[in-house]
Amino acid sequence: MSLTQDKIVLVSGSLDGVVNLWEIESDPGQDSSPFRTDPSRSLTVENGAIWGIAICPNSERIAVATREGWLSLWSREGELLKQIQVAEDEGLTRLDWSPDGQLLAVGRVDSRIDLYRIGAGVEVELLTRLVGHESEVTTVAFSPDGDFMMSGGQDRLGIRWHLETILSVDLMQVGCDRIRDYLRQGTRKYLRREVCGH
Repeated sequence: MSLTQDKIVLVSGSLDGVVNLWEIESDPGQDSSPFRTDPSRSLTVENGAIWGIAICPNSERIAVATREGWLSLWSREGELLKQIQVAEDEGLTRLDWSPDGQLLAVGRVDSRIDLYRIGAGVEVELLTRLVGHESEVTTVAFSPDGDFMMSGGQDRLGIRWHLETILSVDLMQVGCDRIRDYLRQGTRKYLRREVCGH
């Protein structure tokens, strides 16, 4: 669910690949708005059963994840903006947008979490792949201030991820630091030392 200046926007996804949107007029003078039985709009996702759906905080974009490993981005008007196959052998589970609408977290069946940056022109950039769960990720959620993300899995484990730390890490440098002693002792014939500056 998302709340715009004048409307409440509800979205739902189903196993038959249909996304339904309800746009309900929001009248501050009324205690409640009449709920429409028929959706304002329906979208058909052709790449499998929908397992995750999330609407961007500004209500303009909808992210959909399928059990077959596809991630798609739709406009609220029903236009398919972007579609990518994230995982060929493993499906996607749950989604959440960061409060500023720039990051999208995608839970996966294979226990990992993909963190994407979504540009204004719907550019999709994989920032990092988080590893920590031992089984299917069943929930992802950003904190209201966007500093943290929580995830839960079938392994009954809850993880709090500090996003500033994660996004500022130089993975190449961390990897090189971990194997530096090995590189010093290794045989040049079998190692490409120039990768880590040796």
